[in-house]
Amino acid sequence: MLKPVFKAKCRILIHTIKEIIRAPLLKILVIIVFMFGMIYACYSFTHYIFKLLNSIEGAGSFLCDKLLNVFFMSLFFLLIFSNAVTSYSTVFCAKEIRMLLTQPLEFKEIFLSRFLESMVLTSWAFLVLIGPFIYAYSVVRKTSLFYISLKFLSVVPFIFIAAVLGTLLTLFLIRLMPKRDLRPYLITFSVILIVVSIFYFRNIYLKKELMGKGGMVFFISQLIPFSNFAEKPYLPSYWLSKSIVMASKASVSQFLFYFWLLFINAVLFFQIMVHLVPYSYYTSLVAISSQSGMGVKVRTKFWKLLKGMLVFLRLREREIVIKDIKTIFRDPIQYSQILIFFGILAIYFTHLQGEYYQSFPTKWKIFIAFLNLAATNLVLASLALRFIYPLISLEGKRMWVLNLAPISQWNLIFTKYLTISSLALIITVSLIVISNTMLRIEQEFIKVSIVSSIVSSFTITGIIIGLGSCFANFKEENPARIVAGFGGTLALVVSLVYVGSMVFISAFPFWLHMLGKISNSELKTYVDLSCFVLVVISAILIFIHLYLGKKHLEVAEF
Repeated sequence: MLKPVFKAKCRILIHTIKEIIRAPLLKILVIIVFMFGMIYACYSFTHYIFKLLNSIEGAGSFLCDKLLNVFFMSLFFLLIFSNAVTSYSTVFCAKEIRMLLTQPLEFKEIFLSRFLESMVLTSWAFLVLIGPFIYAYSVVRKTSLFYISLKFLSVVPFIFIAAVLGTLLTLFLIRLMPKRDLRPYLITFSVILIVVSIFYFRNIYLKKELMGKGGMVFFISQLIPFSNFAEKPYLPSYWLSKSIVMASKASVSQFLFYFWLLFINAVLFFQIMVHLVPYSYYTSLVAISSQSGMGVKVRTKFWKLLKGMLVFLRLREREIVIKDIKTIFRDPIQYSQILIFFGILAIYFTHLQGEYYQSFPTKWKIFIAFLNLAATNLVLASLALRFIYPLISLEGKRMWVLNLAPISQWNLIFTKYLTISSLALIITVSLIVISNTMLRIEQEFIKVSIVSSIVSSFTITGIIIGLGSCFANFKEENPARIVAGFGGTLALVVSLVYVGSMVFISAFPFWLHMLGKISNSELKTYVDLSCFVLVVISAILIFIHLYLGKKHLEVAEF
């Protein structure tokens, strides 16, 4: 009975491909070049890291395997969390489900079709990330093409396990809170648990377990945090890492053992999920449809106070800002991800004050600080793509009401841009200030890092909102599908390229200084010049993307 559903999905995919083919050739070529360029950049970077680690005599393979374990452990939990969020909107809340419930389909069939779609929407971007990483590791370890293909084969059950666990997590949370939205409380509890766990791990576990090891191992363990936890034998990420390592050693029997662990557990978790569907899926749908009072309830006094703070805006722009903020408060899934991602970064930054990091030479402190700057902006770019890019599209059929309102398309876009940029600015600059304070960086770097954070906050949100307006899809109500489209891919590529360029421009004067090509007195001039160049380039990018978004909305049909 699933055949008609998949047939319809295939038709939609074919029509989407035809629409892309009918697009201007230059646009298609730009997208292809950017995508392959980003894939090659990911490969080059990971290949350089693995080659550098592998060149350390006596510890090369050990280091590479450690990095592999930590990478896949992090990816595993990110996949679970992403699948949980995507499955909530795709498997449980999509309006398409109402139509499917009227068809002669069993609940199990409806659930499986939505589950597979959710898994594809979530996992394709991770596959793009995993591919260059595995291939770079294989090149450094001099693995043949046959064993490289075996490595990619073992990724399939790994992604499937994460998708099933993420969906089961969503199902459990829905069943746990059928009448009342407990997510804000669960989020608060999770953040407290993460903070307590990290403090316990750093202050007790590391001191007891790692100080007894050799200096090199202790140094590596500090650079690759949680490496011991990543090697727990019950983690699917560990099975994937071991299968890749065994394939690199041409040990077919050991590879098959770990691949079989992944495969049989994927089947087990899938069977558990399928057997739970008849008892929980329909009741979960009913619970979601009957929920009321979603999100955090905020008193009227708060909104009056907020309107007073936005007095510099005209009334119509002020009301749009209030509407967007209310939308965020009413959907805990949105601010939960923001709290978790930036909260983890804040916890990490506050732990840079230890004696271990203070013993680093100045050049390594600056290197760590630039990595922190890059990480903060990459997180901002990913969250902006997830939540900011669909904002214009989600106006949907209500867009014609905004067109009739006494507000221009430019004011609409710029108001959303100004609001979101201000929120992003507060978060990113705060994190960078914490990072600089903990590392006790010199004054020149503090200036360039804060300027870069301010400029990148406005630029990243401008790029995302502009492209979200250019490729607005007013017929789609699922944010995951909107982000997974052609425009979302372009927005991701442009944002990543900008972050990389921003870090390069900011770091260039310090790189010259470390090489001895410029003196301390010349460093200030070069830093001022790099800040000026960054501001000019960012201003041009902001104007171009917002202007293109405004022109598209003026001719768009709703």
